[in-house]
Amino acid sequence: MILSPYKNYRYRQIAGIATALISQVAFSQALDTVPEEDEVFILSPFEVQASDDDGYRASNTVSGTRTNVNLKDIPLSLQAFTKEFIDDISALELSDIVQYSPSVTPASSEFTNGNTRYNIRGFYSGTPLQNGLSGNTFVDASQIERVEVAKGPSTLLYGQLSPGGVVNYITKKPLPTQRSEIKLRLGSYDAYRLDLDTTGPLIQSEDKSTGLNYRITAAYDNKMQFYDRGERNTTVITPSIDWRPNKDTSILVQYTKYEGRESPPVMMVPNDWPGWGRLGEKWEPLPRTFNYASNQDYRNSDFETLTIDAKTKLPGEWHGRFAYQHEKRKVNQFATGVGWVTDGHTQNRRVRFEQQAGSTDQFQMEATREFEFENFDWTVLVGAQHQQSLQHNTQHQLPSSEQLPNWDLLDPSTWNLDTPFTIDELTVTTNDAEVDSEAQGVYLVNQISAVDNRLKILGGLRYSESENTITNYRLDGVVTGPYPADALSPQLGVMWKINNSVSFYSSYSKSFVPINGDKETLPGEPIEPYDPMIGKGMDIGFKIDAFDGKVSSTITNFEVLNTGIVRRILTVDQNTGATGFVSSQTGEEIGKGYEADIIWSPTKSLQLYASYSYLDAYVSSNDEKPELVGNRLENSSPHLANFWVKYKIKEGSFKGFSFGGGGNYTGDKQQTIRTPDLTFDPSLIMNAFVSYYKKVNDIKYNFTLSINNLTDEFYFPSNQSRGNPRTLSFTTKVTF
Repeated sequence: MILSPYKNYRYRQIAGIATALISQVAFSQALDTVPEEDEVFILSPFEVQASDDDGYRASNTVSGTRTNVNLKDIPLSLQAFTKEFIDDISALELSDIVQYSPSVTPASSEFTNGNTRYNIRGFYSGTPLQNGLSGNTFVDASQIERVEVAKGPSTLLYGQLSPGGVVNYITKKPLPTQRSEIKLRLGSYDAYRLDLDTTGPLIQSEDKSTGLNYRITAAYDNKMQFYDRGERNTTVITPSIDWRPNKDTSILVQYTKYEGRESPPVMMVPNDWPGWGRLGEKWEPLPRTFNYASNQDYRNSDFETLTIDAKTKLPGEWHGRFAYQHEKRKVNQFATGVGWVTDGHTQNRRVRFEQQAGSTDQFQMEATREFEFENFDWTVLVGAQHQQSLQHNTQHQLPSSEQLPNWDLLDPSTWNLDTPFTIDELTVTTNDAEVDSEAQGVYLVNQISAVDNRLKILGGLRYSESENTITNYRLDGVVTGPYPADALSPQLGVMWKINNSVSFYSSYSKSFVPINGDKETLPGEPIEPYDPMIGKGMDIGFKIDAFDGKVSSTITNFEVLNTGIVRRILTVDQNTGATGFVSSQTGEEIGKGYEADIIWSPTKSLQLYASYSYLDAYVSSNDEKPELVGNRLENSSPHLANFWVKYKIKEGSFKGFSFGGGGNYTGDKQQTIRTPDLTFDPSLIMNAFVSYYKKVNDIKYNFTLSINNLTDEFYFPSNQSRGNPRTLSFTTKVTF
């Protein structure tokens, strides 16, 4: 690829700065965790040791600083969900875990957008991170060792991210001790799932400090078949090896292949035009199992990720790490029937094929060192990132004259479920564009501990730049761009330990997200390139760690301001009467409120997690569409509450039994920013479980009965997804 003069100059500038900062250092943020019961001979400052976790309480984190730091010493709002918590809630996907974090709601969308879109503090979070690098849009729980949710703008550490926060899931890594696990889950509506996990040494020194370790995790999940003709299954396999040639160096190679098959998919509830309808209540005459996908519809989702992660000790007490990640993705969907409901019960039918395909290559280098002085300690981290991405989206559909007959939603006899068309017959191309993106950044992060460790300071600065080019094949390969953007993103947090149990903290940070393309008028004519989207966040709060760690809590008041928002707004031309979308970039959006979480373990048998958030997220200004001012942001809810409790019987006749449960309460959640009176009704989804654990010789058995959505609530997690009915599942796990 030939770089433009701007790109050439900027690339050399970044390379020079990175070389000066890091020289021969190698690193990446592929964050390691080491599960319980395994000895650890080396603990890099880039690793977290999960054996330090105590049940639901995670002691340390890497998502807040990119190095191993105690959670109670970080001037940030951050939740870390441990492996024990993930197992107890019987998580199947990343979304099952993240929903327990305060100020986080699902924001998944139909078509090809995946199941890992979240709204954090009122703003879409974008694709989650996998070990600190850009992750996938579909994530299965079999890959996950831990999940961390960092709130507020995080551009300093992770680059181009929305201002609400970021989800970082940490994958399972090879261990030096032989262990295997088989798990079989049987559930309601023909659901079943098989998980395999095996790890151990291939070559090992006598003291286990060097050698070659492996791990293979795999899962096949046949999802519940509750909705009409809705069938879905996923297959995921993640083999990895960890080579430790000496006690100071390790090289991890990890590969993940994910396949999702839906035939047909479960589509959203019909929408009304032009207000997009009130889901659920609007369509009470329809059965709960209604699915307007045709028998020929399908969605195939394929992802592959290869990660190489090397870390080593460098001269002068420095530690370095290098990572390379290649990610390849393709989602194909043949979809029928996502039309408008024009008169209250007549639904237009159309046939469409949509494909999203692309690849991303990421490089990351970092080095860190701790300095000890007489009156304070200073930890410095320097790093550089580079990312190259290619994304090609296509969409084809039938001509208007050949669309399928409409459905009368009140007359099932009109519901023709067959689509007599092939992809070759979809001759109208509505989208065929390729986006070539390049981004890089260099950053410096400082942590200072002073005044007998009572004062903690976290601060740094990142320089980011990007350049994007768009090729529109629908317009005979017209190339627009390049669209260059750059920004300086600071972050500063200060914490003061009032006493051994309570700390006060405050933080400020900025985010930077470049935007492709041009602003458009109603006829679709470009005006000028978009500016980057800039976010600013401010947190003030308290952290509590009391009663010898039995109580751990964070209480935060926050405000996030986002500027440079792009919206495609449905508009009517006053001169011609034509209806269409205008693309504009104007105004500001605010998400502000407070959130609290607590982990309480009054005894070794009882654990409790709870969180609550109040969020006021709205459009604060918009010159081009002043009628939007004051409207709530999509998928935001003013009140969220989550809790989970577990009790383990350790003595007596019922020794080995555990039971517990919890729930997720969501207040009225906004459907769309355009129509403020359209909200989802509040919902409370309750879950419960009982399990039995028994060890016979060296084999561990665990049997769990789970009930999800105990009260069989009819609810919508987001604007274009449906909540599951009450389900029951039985899981058998054998570890040896």
